[in-house]
Amino acid sequence: MEIVRRAYRAYQSGGLEAAMEFFHPEVEWEDLDALPDAGSYKGQEEFREAVSRFYAAWDDLSFTPEDFIDAGEAVVVAHRWRGTGKSSRTPIDTLTWNVFTLRDDKIIQRRAFQHREEALEAAGLSE
Repeated sequence: MEIVRRAYRAYQSGGLEAAMEFFHPEVEWEDLDALPDAGSYKGQEEFREAVSRFYAAWDDLSFTPEDFIDAGEAVVVAHRWRGTGKSSRTPIDTLTWNVFTLRDDKIIQRRAFQHREEALEAAGLSE
């Protein structure tokens, strides 16, 4: 769980490049299904491009991890997003759930969910 916490801290203090050391070279990044143009990305380069495209659509986008749950082989994180859409000017303040899986002390996979129950199930936990 500490690796995921450190990745969040690195991203918040220094941006994506500061956090890249915590991501496996073959990282798999799965977007939240509800997002327009949601996709799945493999490898650090695709991951970088996906994050860049996502942030380009927002003004003042920020995220805050609100809860970390140890799921043995995975870590579940409640993740608060705040920002304003660049073109729509629509503000958001929403909570999503991320499931991180690690390999060789690096994040190898991230899956995003809208609901806590879905994330816990994906991580092999139940309420």
